[in-house]
Amino acid sequence: MPRATTHADDSAEEIEDDDIYPITDSCDQIRTKINTFINNGGMKVGEFQRAIGVTSTSYGNFMKKRGPYAGEGSIVYSAANTFFRKRELQGEKIPRKKAKKATNVDGKETGKNFDYDVSNIHFKGEDEGAVQIYDTCDEIRRKIAAHL
Repeated sequence: MPRATTHADDSAEEIEDDDIYPITDSCDQIRTKINTFINNGGMKVGEFQRAIGVTSTSYGNFMKKRGPYAGEGSIVYSAANTFFRKRELQGEKIPRKKAKKATNVDGKETGKNFDYDVSNIHFKGEDEGAVQIYDTCDEIRRKIAAHL
């Protein structure tokens, strides 16, 4: 027959986790770890909430706060800390997004070799170093990003 848990049992369990997995990160650092973990495909938000044993309301309230000490008393703070400490001890790291590889027009990976040869393109005044530029650096970056 399962034993009924009392409030004293719950607090003893929390103290145990805090002793084993001491909190060394600020609330902002824990929020950053949570966001990175979720955004990079570690788990979905609901799965993460179930994994650390918190409600969506307490999770949402903790994640909305800003500042290194905002949310210190939240169960999400200590539960997420325990979750990430256990992962660290098991040698699991927070997943990171992989860099996109260059692709050609057909959608095939090209690696570092691009299919476009621009070596025969020359601008008027290039030899003298007097090529007129009409775009700002930001505009050039936007144009390059549109082609990647």
